[in-house]
Amino acid sequence: MKVNHTILVFLSLFTFAVYHLHLPSIFMALLLVHLLLVFFLSENQRIWVWMMVSLLLGLLLMRYGDRFISELPFQQGNLFLLSECLWIIPILFGAYISYSFKSPLLDKEMQIQRTKTRNTLFILVLVFFLSGIGTINGLNEWVKVLVFSLLVSQLKIFLSFGIFLTRLRSLTSQRLSVIGAAIIFALPFSSLGYSMISLLLIGLIGLGYGWIVTTYKSLLPVYTVHSVLVFLFILIGGFPALTH
Repeated sequence: MKVNHTILVFLSLFTFAVYHLHLPSIFMALLLVHLLLVFFLSENQRIWVWMMVSLLLGLLLMRYGDRFISELPFQQGNLFLLSECLWIIPILFGAYISYSFKSPLLDKEMQIQRTKTRNTLFILVLVFFLSGIGTINGLNEWVKVLVFSLLVSQLKIFLSFGIFLTRLRSLTSQRLSVIGAAIIFALPFSSLGYSMISLLLIGLIGLGYGWIVTTYKSLLPVYTVHSVLVFLFILIGGFPALTH
């Protein structure tokens, strides 16, 4: 039985969308379809299916982990930061799948050079520090904003435009891989209460991120742009939960 790469990708992305639409019965049925298909797929397709299943299971664990975190006696900003750190779960799951199949987690062309990363990080810290003076109240709030902008918010970037864009490019066209990565990046924002228009805007930003990664063969430009956008968004009150 031969399964078309593009159809398989569409099925997986549709399952991902169904999960975020909170349709548990349909989601479980589609998840079962994925598991049954494993027996009829090529190795490259099986890696994709297990990567997608690991993402969905990671999201389920994140949901329960978020409920646990919300009960902790911390400030709202700290709870939000801890909740966003849970994105490390699907990343670790994806890394385990890649290791199990002896398949590279990232495209070699997309690896971030350490020297450039270190220099960029230093410049961003300096710029964000100077920009934060007089705009963010208190050292603790500033540290949270800095950590979120430079580290925590990058987990979705690494997952979407590093791990999954790499896997999508091995299965389908560059255009579809960018669209798929943008969907994986944008839909999780629905859990934060964003409107449909906001999700569409985030999706367009995701398309831009995907284009940058495929053009420059590196995550570093997207890392920089996303850090700046998130920082500016926080300054205008875009993440009130983080600074309270």
